[in-house]
Amino acid sequence: MPAIERMLKENAIGQVLEIRMRGKEDARGGAQDLWVLGAHLLNLATFFGGAPKACTATLFQDERPVTKADVKEGAEGIGPIAGNAVHARFEMERGTPVFFDSIVNAGAKGSGFGLQLIGTKGIIDLRFDTEPLAQLLPGNPFQPGKEPRAWIPISSAGPGQPEPMADIKVAVSSHLLAARDLLAAIHEDRAPLCSAADGRTVIEMIMAVFESHRLNGQRVAWPLTNRQNPLAQWT
Repeated sequence: MPAIERMLKENAIGQVLEIRMRGKEDARGGAQDLWVLGAHLLNLATFFGGAPKACTATLFQDERPVTKADVKEGAEGIGPIAGNAVHARFEMERGTPVFFDSIVNAGAKGSGFGLQLIGTKGIIDLRFDTEPLAQLLPGNPFQPGKEPRAWIPISSAGPGQPEPMADIKVAVSSHLLAARDLLAAIHEDRAPLCSAADGRTVIEMIMAVFESHRLNGQRVAWPLTNRQNPLAQWT
């Protein structure tokens, strides 16, 4: 994350136009994907885009808009959910729009799971469970080039540099780095890099998706006036 921050400050991909995210889009595609896996992506989006300011979203069940009759108790203890397709757009503090989409059993399942920073001079792609964890594709993404473009791995040392951290994939996917940071935060009397407040923001973003759909796609702004699960209220 610090390496990518440096790249953005050094204009590696030019002006960041949008942040794109997709879930794993397996059998959990849609609202469950948003809850279980999208939460990680939304947290990343706030790291790069700042605090959320507003959300507009639509939920679909088998290609038709979700109604209150579609609300059911979700698996994995996530409470009321509805919809096997989600399309959401967030307005963010730093002005870059953020998009989250998930469709049940879409294409090559899991292939889109991640976050992309799309800029005028390139794309930075972030993943959770593959190594390298991030890659850079130079060049304007909206202008096809005459020559093939190659993805450049981004390590914690920077683009195209060998990874100095041993077993970084295991340390990330097994949550070892997060656990070490939490222990360090206790000893140093500081908030962890991913704090409880950050977790609350992610939950609010998911609730805003449900609330926007419940209000027929209306723009839902922060601070949220509805502090409960909108799908639970809908029933």
